[in-house]
Amino acid sequence: MAIDCCCLAGNLNINLDDSKCLISLSTSSKTQFSQLCSDSTVIIGPVVGTLSITAYADDKIHKGCSAGAGVSMPWLVKYDCDNDELHYLFGGEGSSYTTGDVSAYAYKHVNAAARYKSISASAGSGPATPCTVACREEGYGLTYNGGPISFSTSSEQELSYSSSYIISDLGAKDGLMYLQSFSVEYTPGNIPVASYSFLFRVGPTGC
Repeated sequence: MAIDCCCLAGNLNINLDDSKCLISLSTSSKTQFSQLCSDSTVIIGPVVGTLSITAYADDKIHKGCSAGAGVSMPWLVKYDCDNDELHYLFGGEGSSYTTGDVSAYAYKHVNAAARYKSISASAGSGPATPCTVACREEGYGLTYNGGPISFSTSSEQELSYSSSYIISDLGAKDGLMYLQSFSVEYTPGNIPVASYSFLFRVGPTGC
């Protein structure tokens, strides 16, 4: 299938309902190779792709102190070499965090007894450059109610998506993507930004 390599970012064909809120979208991949000790034979394993998205989480400028939240999903990935199938097994809700007050947008399912002062400061552009200070709290599991894709890690079904939900002809072998990580940042004076990373098995007929 031919691909038009010249395009405009604003005209990229995205199926996501809130596609106008997208800031960036990119893909990458990694192939698993194994070489036998007895000879130079190379065994080619599955190719795992990553789809990364950043998007506006809201259409309003954030007022108040800096805030944010995130989670990382511990999928158990098992390869069935006899049937050439890659299985993503739910490995729990994952480590999560919140910084500042994000109760209107996200919350952790379990709170760890760990919190510290999260600081981001740089004087590279001068001593008057704004810095951020917030309380970061660690936890387990996360529910996110903002845009463009809301989810809860307590539901495995909400963590796997049809690849066509976001972009057609991506090349996912089984047509599924799995949420790998997520973060959202609320910065005073700016529109909140959400970042997503998805895993998928690359098939032979994507393009």
